[in-house]
Amino acid sequence: MEAKKGTKMLQINVIDSGQGKLAINIRRHGFTDPEVIGILEMAKTQVQRNIKTNMEQNSRFKFRPDKKDD
Repeated sequence: MEAKKGTKMLQINVIDSGQGKLAINIRRHGFTDPEVIGILEMAKTQVQRNIKTNMEQNSRFKFRPDKKDD
């Protein structure tokens, strides 16, 4: 990760181990600890909002096969 002078960079990698655990690797250049924590909190809020919206849309447009009378 190479940065120009005065540039801030933040790289977040999330790896799913497949066993219910996630590994999160953070590489940064020019960000302080509080800034990184703030960015992660904003990302968490946005992801939660997106998941809630997706769940609402999925329940609203749920596939309903025609009922067949026997």
